[in-house]
Amino acid sequence: MDSSHRRLSSYPTSDVDVVLRNREEGLWSVSVGSCVVSSAGRTEFDSIPSERTDDFLARTRFTLNDAMQVARAFIAAHDPYVPEKTNGKTH
Repeated sequence: MDSSHRRLSSYPTSDVDVVLRNREEGLWSVSVGSCVVSSAGRTEFDSIPSERTDDFLARTRFTLNDAMQVARAFIAAHDPYVPEKTNGKTH
């Protein structure tokens, strides 16, 4: 994997990876299949560059540190193999 991609998690039960991708102007996206994860933790289809609006880019492009936080939160919310935490305790 080159420096423009960083794989954070591979779901054990599927072929879907959560991947950080270096995008335009040094910003990163959190990719899941053909979608990207927004700052709200929702997946959105990653359209072709000419169809991406400024609002879309603002929701789905991050600094590397922020992208890692978004990715970790997405993994924790969607990967059944990540233990659930309530009030700091793992269940």
